Amino acid sequence: MSTTINCPRCARHDAFRDILARRAAEIGSSATNEQRADAPGANSSTRGDILIQGSAAPDGVAGVIDVTFAAAASPTNQSRMNTIKRQLGEPAVDWTKRQLRYLLAFHEKEKRIKYYNSFRAPFTPMAFSTGGFSSLKSKAWLLRLQAAKQGSESFIFDLSAVIVRARAAALH
Repeated sequence: MSTTINCPRCARHDAFRDILARRAAEIGSSATNEQRADAPGANSSTRGDILIQGSAAPDGVAGVIDVTFAAAASPTNQSRMNTIKRQLGEPAVDWTKRQLRYLLAFHEKEKRIKYYNSFRAPFTPMAFSTGGFSSLKSKAWLLRLQAAKQGSESFIFDLSAVIVRARAAALH
């Protein structure tokens, strides 16, 4: 169900969305890609990435998911991340994780504002870095999706492969 736009960014986004929708369906939920805004007064051209109904939804009932990727190396995102100062004695890896979490939380907040009151079902933005780092909310949801079907580690592998393919395509 990928769009016809041919660009590495779009391909990464659409493949990631399709894997998430397929996983939701595998565990018994319904998943509809490209959900149009359906709340009264909402702009009908607004779309969420996936409408999930069932236990795979972030709240366990129903919800519209919107997947977004943030490039930590972009100048705008670099300046956002540089507002997070390294604490005395803090290991560099912990500082970087705090910076990435801040950046992804910023992008999730932007999405919540953009899609405010657009859908009847609860709206949940899911932010990831282009390198594969996930926000705390996204990580918790992915772990829930993975745990829902024991013995199926290919789900996380498939998501990782999408990110690696997109990075490789961007280098060529």
